[in-house]
Amino acid sequence: MKTKTPFVKTAPAAALALLLAASATEIISPPLARAAAPVSLTLKGTWPGHPRGEAVNVAVQGRYAYVPTTAGFLTLDVSVPENPVPVGSYREEIQWGCCDLANDVAVSGSHAYVVFDASNWWLGGGSFWVVDVSNPANPVRQGRLENVRGSGVAVSGNYAFVAGAHQAGTNWIPGLQVIDVSAPNNPVQVGGYDTADDCRAVAISGDRAYLAESWRLTVIDISNPANPQRVGTYEFAEGFIAAIAVAGDHAYVAAGEGGLIVIDVSDPADPKQVGGYSASDFLAHEVAVMGSQAYVAAYRRDAHRGTLQVFDVSIPSKPAALGESDLGSAGEFGLAMAGNTAFVVANSWDFGPRGYGVQVIDVGDPANPVRVGRYNTSGEVRDVAVAGNYAFVADSWATGLQAAGAGGLQVIDVSNPAKPVRVRGYDTSGSASGVAVLANHAYVADEDGGMQVLDVSNPASPQRVGGYDTSGHAQGVAVAGNYAYVTGSRREGTNEIMWPASD
Repeated sequence: MKTKTPFVKTAPAAALALLLAASATEIISPPLARAAAPVSLTLKGTWPGHPRGEAVNVAVQGRYAYVPTTAGFLTLDVSVPENPVPVGSYREEIQWGCCDLANDVAVSGSHAYVVFDASNWWLGGGSFWVVDVSNPANPVRQGRLENVRGSGVAVSGNYAFVAGAHQAGTNWIPGLQVIDVSAPNNPVQVGGYDTADDCRAVAISGDRAYLAESWRLTVIDISNPANPQRVGTYEFAEGFIAAIAVAGDHAYVAAGEGGLIVIDVSDPADPKQVGGYSASDFLAHEVAVMGSQAYVAAYRRDAHRGTLQVFDVSIPSKPAALGESDLGSAGEFGLAMAGNTAFVVANSWDFGPRGYGVQVIDVGDPANPVRVGRYNTSGEVRDVAVAGNYAFVADSWATGLQAAGAGGLQVIDVSNPAKPVRVRGYDTSGSASGVAVLANHAYVADEDGGMQVLDVSNPASPQRVGGYDTSGHAQGVAVAGNYAYVTGSRREGTNEIMWPASD
């Protein structure tokens, strides 16, 4: 008779509490020789301690990044770009029994302004939030305005300008909404400008609002916020306007298939295109301008990859490509700049929602932008192992889908059980589903990335030192002595075959 020796993961109370808080996690116990007294379990702390969801956009002010997600609102400390750390979050249930979809965020002073679209168009919904971020560790919604559907938001003085739609009876009218936020607990719509087509984005410069209205750029005089007036319009021959940035006398437009387009707005009544950049596989989605550089988050259609492209716009009529950084298989973006650092939200909807969280890219050398950090706002805790004061977490896709950089190993300091703290993460090539730790190494079952071996002798800097292609989906791992035992599956035709199989 063969006997099977169970693999037992032992953990102090802190790690046990983390196991209880994690989703889809099993505690495997050895067979008992005799009856044991009942065990009373008490939750001591959780990680990550905030709702996890797809990041949809990002704004940066000082040392903090403010990130609306599909699960709420998240504050990250980005003072160390290589290691963004979550410090606070806010979430509440929205009407209709589900959450509306956050689209954009702007930050001014001690407040963040978030716009939502309806999660179900037919049920109505959509809202505008004022979030008090004076204490980044405890963001709190201070005010809210209903029945405003927002795709983009910008703030100037005591007013927020929302590109989206407002409700008129049973109809939704696209356009620009002007909201007085001088009383943060009671935002009030005071004016607006209705448009014929959907509005996706807005930028403010002085007394002018620049509105992305489908395939046209509309310039609006907002000197009287209660009565905005159209000043001029420029219509594009191709593409659609996804985002706008204004610097001096020029508006820089991310125009989808039209690429990057530069518009001279020195005469707001007669905007004119003076330059641009386009390529057959380049779909521009987001744009920001700092100094003599423009930064464009785009989708490379031929490669099926997202990219951050840096342009020299010192001569606005002749944008010159300088360098680019790969963003993964992403096609939806958010972008914010702070000094020599770009903060990019990149998501893909090719096979359902996939989130890369917030990517941090050093653009100090414009010809060679380099990703230096990332924080995965989504994901799903799939497994955990504990060694000493550290918990090693297999962090996978929330949807169970895999892509390069989708998930990986998270190292959590659990020396204070009530306050687990993320120390560092390591992006694996697949989607981490299982983990075991022995001595100074973590062994990660990485779905289609096989088994990955990481040196964790320095928990603050995990390093890959080896791996094995399992020719299938590695989903679980145990280690004993000199051997690692990996479970998983492989696909044959339309069937999923579990392995290892018995002879």
